[in-house]
Amino acid sequence: MELKKFIFVTKVFDDSICNEIVEKSNKLNWRQHIWNTTNTAVKSAQEVDDIQVCNIDPLIESKISPMLTQAFSKYSLLLGPKMNGPVNLVSQWDPIRINKYLPTVGMRNHIDHGIDREHPVLTIIVLLNDEFTGGSTKILGEAVTLSKGSAVIFPSNFMFPHEIEPVISGIRYSITTWAY
Repeated sequence: MELKKFIFVTKVFDDSICNEIVEKSNKLNWRQHIWNTTNTAVKSAQEVDDIQVCNIDPLIESKISPMLTQAFSKYSLLLGPKMNGPVNLVSQWDPIRINKYLPTVGMRNHIDHGIDREHPVLTIIVLLNDEFTGGSTKILGEAVTLSKGSAVIFPSNFMFPHEIEPVISGIRYSITTWAY
């Protein structure tokens, strides 16, 4: 099976929405990203890294939610199972999170199939700006080309390890959420 066919890139937001999200996010409370360990011998251990995250402003979330729903629906239509017609693969998603990557910061290779909560079906990452160098999104070890306002959607299971390469200069902003 060709796993790459389950990686879907689509334009989700126009530049003005991306700019609004970034501008308003800078007024929010940022915190460090925390990894929950998958080591069952150390169930309560957590690792902190240099990625900064915050929850999106609720007014903006209500504005962009229909756009994300449309992106998930496109994915379901194109790549989901067909049983007497297309099946919608998702019915809800986690709260939308904004990620901020400063120079030298990336996200190590990982999978999104958690051990301490319900297992997500799909991951979506939307790039919010292009005023940085480095910071490429890699899935299955290969770079995925994203432009400002475009999203990549892919299965959240163990078969789709992904990472964000370290930013070289500028600041990379993206949003992410996981669908169930």
